[in-house]
Amino acid sequence: MKCEYCGKEEPLPFKCPYCGKFFCVEHRLPEAHSCEKIFLATSPSKRKEVYRPKFETYETRFSYKRLRISFSPREKLELLFATFIVSLVGMSFIGWPLNILELPIALLAFALSFLAHEIAHKFSAVKEGLIAFFKLDVVGVILTFISTFSPLKIIAPGSVVVLGYLDSKTMGKISSAGPLINIVVGSLLYPFRYFNVPFSSALSAICFLNLWIAVFNLIPLGVLDGRKVFAWDKRIWFIMFTIPLLLLVSMYLF
Repeated sequence: MKCEYCGKEEPLPFKCPYCGKFFCVEHRLPEAHSCEKIFLATSPSKRKEVYRPKFETYETRFSYKRLRISFSPREKLELLFATFIVSLVGMSFIGWPLNILELPIALLAFALSFLAHEIAHKFSAVKEGLIAFFKLDVVGVILTFISTFSPLKIIAPGSVVVLGYLDSKTMGKISSAGPLINIVVGSLLYPFRYFNVPFSSALSAICFLNLWIAVFNLIPLGVLDGRKVFAWDKRIWFIMFTIPLLLLVSMYLF
């Protein structure tokens, strides 16, 4: 039997419990084959399913509507906790070289950069008429916290979960929105490292952290944004990945 996503012959196909179609081992999970009924994966206690065509209203207990961004109380708490963990990583990155005035400014800006990254994902998904909410990942939280004390920094305490029908283009556009915010912020702040202006060290640190978030998230592996952008358009992925990478390398070299 052929996989209904990639067309590959599969002697022992997997049946999706949500859409009822058959897939190969690589695309057996709902998110791997952009399952049109992935919204059924949420528990009945957390949803009231009223699904309508794209660009119309989705009604759930979170009250998501077209181009309207709203957050449930739990989502706010999870975003707040994720921001706190990410701020710890930011402090281990930039804490010691900055003075007592620059440090809180840099950490606040870094926290806002992380929030902007996640909210950009959510806004992009809602714009496409999809349900989206931020959710903590236990493994990601642990790895992010451990990286506070290690040379290798991992910033992945959670991600925006998107429910609804997703093709590769839509997923790629949603996934590119977050890193794009960080690339813009990092690129705009990059020139300030060459000028002696107030809080130049803090601005340089914010630039560095935004570029690092962009590069890390654009690695085309696993659940990172880069894999989805790469699957959508390799040229766009290459441009988005190369710009912050070159800026980061230049900051190390010069």
